[in-house]
Amino acid sequence: MATRGGDRAAFDALAVRYRTGLPAVTLDLSRRLDIAEDLAQEALLHAEAECGLRCAVALSLGE
Repeated sequence: MATRGGDRAAFDALAVRYRTGLPAVTLDLSRRLDIAEDLAQEALLHAEAECGLRCAVALSLGE
């Protein structure tokens, strides 16, 4: 997978793809908007760190 190789464009495409789905899942799990946003952001930060990249994508449930 290109993201494992540190490909920023591949990771950004993946993050954009899950931009709405991931927060929806975390909201379903937490039932609190503030916690859901934090969980979704932390999940992407963790994934990004695993790929050797630095965060450049922000999430928002309000979009």
